[in-house]
Amino acid sequence: MAVSLQALDRLTDTQLVTLAKHQLPHATGAYEALMLRHESVLTGLCRNLCPGPEQAEDVYQEVLLRIFHHLPGFRGESAFRTWAYRIAYNQCMDLLRRQRDDQSFDPDLHEEGREYAYALSGDRFERMIAALNPQERTVVTLRLVSELEFQDIADITGDKLSALKMRYQRALEKLRRQSEETGYP
Repeated sequence: MAVSLQALDRLTDTQLVTLAKHQLPHATGAYEALMLRHESVLTGLCRNLCPGPEQAEDVYQEVLLRIFHHLPGFRGESAFRTWAYRIAYNQCMDLLRRQRDDQSFDPDLHEEGREYAYALSGDRFERMIAALNPQERTVVTLRLVSELEFQDIADITGDKLSALKMRYQRALEKLRRQSEETGYP
């Protein structure tokens, strides 16, 4: 029985997860509806945490595969979005760790890739948060772009709530100073 896209759009994440667990791997309608619903935030997180647009796209594709393969085992102990964001966050952090550990990683090339990506987007916010470290970028992106509560962010990153709030505050101070120095409003 095929379910229309309009009918799927009316379902909650919890209902879509339940339906997807029954459909996968033979039918993907509910899974696709879930991914479409969360696509912009997941791709934004990957774009903001990965060093370049190609890596962000690769990581996002890996996130989609991981969610597809692991959704049947999702226990619902957290909200689906928290679980999916955690997968995306972990994939981004894995990429950054691999690059850091890679002896051939060229920091100048990394920066050129980042500058190129931001020049294409023309988005001041992305350029400004590029100066933040990965943990600061994560909390700022999840709080300001994804509009998640601090507790949800703590669940995703595995950080303590107080440490997370402090990191967020420091990141905002850095952004304010950068804004004043560059003349951005």
